[in-house]
Amino acid sequence: MFKNIGIFVKEKSNQDIDKNVLDSMIFSLANQKINLYIDELANYQNQLVASKDHKSFTDTVDLIIVFGGDGTLLNSAR
Repeated sequence: MFKNIGIFVKEKSNQDIDKNVLDSMIFSLANQKINLYIDELANYQNQLVASKDHKSFTDTVDLIIVFGGDGTLLNSAR
């Protein structure tokens, strides 16, 4: 089971995402007793998710969930 899950959201343009859906996903994951992290460049705040700098984010997470489109998915792979 993955203990440290990262959420990757398109940098600085997360106004295009449905924050209600993202919050709902985070709430569901938080109920699974796992650690949730988000890259601080995403400029997204949620009390259930710890914000980390990019290096710490990539060093810490076991799994990354990408919240965005094809470009965001490709960017997260880098």
